[in-house]
Amino acid sequence: MKKPFFSVIIPTYDRKDFLLIAIDSVLNQSYTDYELIIVDDGSSDKTKTTIKKLHGNNKKIIYTYQKHQGVSSARNKGLLKARGKFISFLDSDDRFLRNKLLIFRDQIKKHPKYKVFYSEEIWYRNGKIFSQDLANYDKGFKYLWNEIEVVVTFESDWQKTKKILLDIANNKGENISKRMESQIKR
Repeated sequence: MKKPFFSVIIPTYDRKDFLLIAIDSVLNQSYTDYELIIVDDGSSDKTKTTIKKLHGNNKKIIYTYQKHQGVSSARNKGLLKARGKFISFLDSDDRFLRNKLLIFRDQIKKHPKYKVFYSEEIWYRNGKIFSQDLANYDKGFKYLWNEIEVVVTFESDWQKTKKILLDIANNKGENISKRMESQIKR
């Protein structure tokens, strides 16, 4: 059997209604070379029955159950099941935009030396786009951590990465250099 390009892993725990939206967002991708691994972390809300009823015949979906051990354990179990060349995680209360996997595949082919990719996320609250600046995060620190994920992904020299991060913080006009230093010391 041919390995899929992506293994999409969705850990879930008692979120069957949200999970169906997440599943549909993967099944409706414009790029279809993937497998979808759903790791049920001990749900008691009939998650398994719902998935089997709606998607039981779909060969792209791999469903696995484990006793409740937490989201990290569920992600790790998904990794053990994964056959894809690349892994993509999706939380069960989130969704992919239609072209996410296609865009990532194109970027992977364009930048073959990179091994990890990250994209910005969009938050919704009450059916509306939610400004992340209004969340319970320090505006600069949240921005910086988004950038850390991107920069650390593409830089192997930590000193160079640290300088880039400081430049990012300074260019945004945010005075968080000392806070960042204490958070990211290695």
